Amino acid sequence: MTHKTQLKDELEKSAQELRTLRDQIRVQAHLGKLDAQKRWRDLEPRLEATLRRAAEDVSEATRKAVSEAIEAVKKLS
Repeated sequence: MTHKTQLKDELEKSAQELRTLRDQIRVQAHLGKLDAQKRWRDLEPRLEATLRRAAEDVSEATRKAVSEAIEAVKKLS
């Protein structure tokens, strides 16, 4: 397996984790936690941009961006 293929596989797994975390935070925000709602509104555009980037750009920079986005979402949980 080439490095590019491994990186793509890792990005796909990380992007799926990010989608799962995103969905969990959406539920929390919907349930009325005002602080979570505001923080979510601030973070959601970044997450969507990161997911688009992960689908289009297989690179170390993208892997780092996805990892940082995952950590940011975990802090909201």
